[in-house]
Amino acid sequence: MVFAAYDKVRFYTSPNLIDWTFTGTFGIEGDTRLWECPDLFPMQVEDSEEVKWVLITSIQKQAPNGGTATGYFVGDWDGKTFIGDASDLKWLDYGTDNYAMVTWSDIPESDGRRLGLGWMSNWQYAQVVPTEKWRSAMTLPRELKLVLDGNEYEVYSQAVSEFDELVTSQNDIQIGQYNDAVVHENKSETLLKLDLRFKIPQDEKVEIRFSNDKNDHVSVGYKIDTEEFFIDRRFGGETDFSEVFAALHTSDHIEAGANVEFSIFLDHSSIEVFAEGGKRVMTDIFFPESPLHKIELVGKGELIEGKISTLKGLW
Repeated sequence: MVFAAYDKVRFYTSPNLIDWTFTGTFGIEGDTRLWECPDLFPMQVEDSEEVKWVLITSIQKQAPNGGTATGYFVGDWDGKTFIGDASDLKWLDYGTDNYAMVTWSDIPESDGRRLGLGWMSNWQYAQVVPTEKWRSAMTLPRELKLVLDGNEYEVYSQAVSEFDELVTSQNDIQIGQYNDAVVHENKSETLLKLDLRFKIPQDEKVEIRFSNDKNDHVSVGYKIDTEEFFIDRRFGGETDFSEVFAALHTSDHIEAGANVEFSIFLDHSSIEVFAEGGKRVMTDIFFPESPLHKIELVGKGELIEGKISTLKGLW
């Protein structure tokens, strides 16, 4: 058992789930942040026979874009404690709205995937969001994979493949050079998935903008000069319930190759972005006056591949 004990985790073992023995701790020296919702499991490294252990822990403040987020460490398990570099904390999601993410146990061996689910909010504003009949939702279920990227182990994540069953229609987006191109505008189709691959421009950025007739808009993209993925929700609708909600959120620095890829899920008040095959993920919520039904490719660029899928709701 892995147990969150304020600023660290503690490990216990038991032969019968009644009598427990404390066996070790793991934490960041000098860290005073509250840790929650730990998870510990082995993962086989993609395209190898190597097995490493992943320790997930959600941290209550000082996440990459402020507030709460879900982090992880990659290491080994000796039967008593987790052995890893406590200074090498990585993040499962660089948006502000994926917290307390944990994985399912007992996935059938015939399936073999590691599947996780997060709480789609942030303790900076979760208690004051402008909703009436509901407050907060869950992220899309995600498949996690462990990849050795150079000398670094990283957890990639993608929405589970079962979401393909919700697709009601699918259309190709015109590829080639564009200059402020509208690729979708349909008020009756607002639950969408986009799969996009761009040629990296020499400067500025790649930007996809989602908007409505009320001038609410949210943008997703990649900034060339800083090598950061981003979600900009500053103008995404109602924001005055929190002084920190309206913000431009960015990932860490990640050098793209000749192309940059996005898989984006748009719901009425959330967006989930899986970039570079799930190497970087960002999840943000927003509260527009009406659904964001218009999609534009902003500025000049070149689209190499593009597909837009309409999804049916689950309710």
